[in-house]
Amino acid sequence: MNTVEIQFQLGRECRSAILDSEDYLTFDSVIRLIQHTFPTCKHPFTSFIYVDDDGDRVTVSSELEMDPLRNFYYRICQEQLSSKPILKLLPIVNRNHANLTINTISSPSNEHHRQNKNYASLEANAENILSSGNMLSLDMLEIIGTGNSGVVRRCRNRQTQQILAVKMISLDFQKEEKKT
Repeated sequence: MNTVEIQFQLGRECRSAILDSEDYLTFDSVIRLIQHTFPTCKHPFTSFIYVDDDGDRVTVSSELEMDPLRNFYYRICQEQLSSKPILKLLPIVNRNHANLTINTISSPSNEHHRQNKNYASLEANAENILSSGNMLSLDMLEIIGTGNSGVVRRCRNRQTQQILAVKMISLDFQKEEKKT
């Protein structure tokens, strides 16, 4: 029975764990192993990342996405006959506690309503500024910081001249998902 040694890196912390058999190299067993390896983590683990042969970071978030990882692992095993390779994974936690979603569908009547707003009468707060949803009305001044999911920039609203911090994230969805 061949065991699989996996090294997990969560932030700066690095821990190793062993799967009892290559047969257990499934999405659910890897997620359970991550949870067992990091029991004090408050957030649920939803997926993980590995670096493939080309140096690309590949996210695995379901059993359907495990085949390329298994093929990658078995190929490394064949190349390194003298030693057993260590599979290096980066766990990803779910930070969306409130289960927030983004409405990407805009109706024509809603857009007309947005254009007719009198911005001079609005109170200059972040909620009113960002409710317009128009990033073109912001001047990007500088990058304040970067994080796990995006870049935080210092911006100025052109209408109100208010300075605010805006976190810009890239959305990871396919065109089919956007339609639903």
